[in-house]
Amino acid sequence: MGPLRENRNKLTTDATARLLHSIMGGVAVSAGRSQAMLDLMYRSLDPELLEADPENQVTGFIGGGLPLDAQVWSKAGWTSTVRHDAAYVELPNKHPYLLVVFTEGKQGSENEEILPFISAKIAEAVPDIDSSVKEL
Repeated sequence: MGPLRENRNKLTTDATARLLHSIMGGVAVSAGRSQAMLDLMYRSLDPELLEADPENQVTGFIGGGLPLDAQVWSKAGWTSTVRHDAAYVELPNKHPYLLVVFTEGKQGSENEEILPFISAKIAEAVPDIDSSVKEL
């Protein structure tokens, strides 16, 4: 491997989840600046808006696997060799969650279905808020 390949981004999914969690909690930087970042990261799932913007960071990414009534804040990345996304997801009557998925290689980069597929499976598996409350 040449030096260019060795100096690639060393960011991990865990570090990305921690950063997204601190942004969502308003503690990454000042509360106001954290909110400004959230405003930039909010993704509409409205099909008409998605169709109007082919670079929408939903289609082919985590938001693409979510139901239309979900709310999602995310940051996607895509090159010829990677397809990544980090998202905070809120679904009605479900626990909110963070999902970070990184792929590597040309095949993963070109696959517009893998991140939405993973996202849909996770969304289906998130328990209802009521079902996780145990009676005393």
